[in-house]
Amino acid sequence: MARAANTLLVRLGQRVKKLRLKRGWKQIDLAVHCGFSRIYISQIEHGVKDIRISNLEVLASAFELTIPQFMSRL
Repeated sequence: MARAANTLLVRLGQRVKKLRLKRGWKQIDLAVHCGFSRIYISQIEHGVKDIRISNLEVLASAFELTIPQFMSRL
C-alpha cells in the first residue's frame, strides 16, 4: 500500500511540474500564487510530500482546474 501511495505522489508531483512549466512559472511563482513555500512546492514535485486535500484544491485552482480535472491526468 505504501508503494502505491508513493507512486501516486510521484505522479501528482509530475502533474504539478508539467502544469507549472506550461505556464512558464518557476517554483517560487507557483508558491506565491498558492501561498505556499517554494520548498513545499519542490517537495510536492519530487513526490516526497503528502498533500492535504485542501492544499490540492489550492493547487488545482492555481491552474484554473477543478480537483477532478487536475486528478484526471494522473
